[in-house]
Amino acid sequence: MPRFYFDIQNDPHSIDEDGVSLNDRKHIEPLAVRTLFDIARESAEVLSGSPMTISVRDADGKRSFARH
Repeated sequence: MPRFYFDIQNDPHSIDEDGVSLNDRKHIEPLAVRTLFDIARESAEVLSGSPMTISVRDADGKRSFARH
């Protein structure tokens, strides 16, 4: 099963070193959006106007998805 890594770009950046195994690429976007929403809801940086982006890469480092 392929592994995908969900990296958060804001200040500071958070690089996903563990990743998540997903059996289908169609699950990438919903999981990324949900993750970004959960972080934004709990993050003081977002409330202060600091932008946040999530990008998803595969095990080879190829970016599969990005959203801000």
